[in-house]
Amino acid sequence: MALALAALQACQFLSPYRPLIRTRYGLALLLFAAGLFLNLFAAIYTVSGAVSQMDTGRKAAHLERQLARATA
Repeated sequence: MALALAALQACQFLSPYRPLIRTRYGLALLLFAAGLFLNLFAAIYTVSGAVSQMDTGRKAAHLERQLARATA
């Protein structure tokens, strides 16, 4: 977030050209942002799935032991 704000601060000289940039490059910028979002979402989803399934058997055994103690 800080990097984005710093980039916006550095690009203030482009402010008068905002309508021109939107009309000429708006679709390309939108497609780039959508592709970036999808790739980041897929990467985070993949990593979180791999991390959450790590040592699943050991976690399940631990949970079963806790449930057995609670019911006993």
